[in-house]
Parts: sequence; structure tokens; C-alpha cells
Amino acid sequence: MRTLPIDVRDEEIKNLIIEWNELLAVEKYEEALSMFPSDNLEVEWTSDLLEQAVYGYGVIGYTREEIKEMFGSEDYKITSIFDNKEKDKIMNSIEVSRDWNFKDENIIGMVHYDCVPLNGELSDLTARFHIMKIDENNITLKFLDLHVM
Repeated sequence: MRTLPIDVRDEEIKNLIIEWNELLAVEKYEEALSMFPSDNLEVEWTSDLLEQAVYGYGVIGYTREEIKEMFGSEDYKITSIFDNKEKDKIMNSIEVSRDWNFKDENIIGMVHYDCVPLNGELSDLTARFHIMKIDENNITLKFLDLHVM
């Protein structure tokens, strides 16, 4: 699990999201998932489900064949931000907000990562994370989901 100091700048949180994206771009789903704890209230996230959310354009619970049958394609892949011609737009789409009010006092903010690059193009696939206090000095991100907005 990756941690940061509680007084971390938003830019460093964004850098963690970029690192997460780059792991997914080389299909290291297990490594990407192990960077942060996952919110398992709706679904228990595994590397297989994360891969399904990618190739299924945010839809989980189906094989590649089923996705192809339903939607006509099952070959979506997250691609590198650094190789993308719209790199700046993608990086700017990572929004860090710390002005949310949550029931859980350990959740101190939210990260929305819109425009996740798929097959070299911007997409409307979005990753969401909570900013979660681990203790008085440290935070981590908590992976919520990967879905289409």
C-alpha cells in the first residue's frame, strides 16, 4: 500500500494516479490494485475484475466474448499518458478535492480521474478514489471503481 504524508500537495497525489495508470497500461493489474486498498462494498475488487473493467469499458462480470457480443468490442486497453498527444489534458483531468463532507472521518477527500486513455484515445472512463487518513500523519488512496460517467 502506497502512503503519503497528510500534508501532501495535490500534485503528488496526481503523480500516484499517473503511476497507477502506467501500471495498467502495461497490464500489471495486480500491482496497480495493490497500490491502494479497495472499497469492497459493492464488489470485491480483484485483478481480474479490474482487467474486466478495462476491456469492458467500465462493465464488470463478463468475459471478453460476452462483452464483444453485447457491445461489439472487448479489446479496450489503458494506454500510457506519456505517449498520448493529449497528455496535458489527461493529467489535468485528475481532480483532487478535499472539501467533501463524509460520514467516515478518516475519508478526507476524493480523486476523480476522468479521460482515462483507452487505445491511445481519451475516453469517458473514470476512476474514483477516496483520500483516506491512515493515522495522524499519513494518507493513502482508496480505490472505489472504474466506470463510465
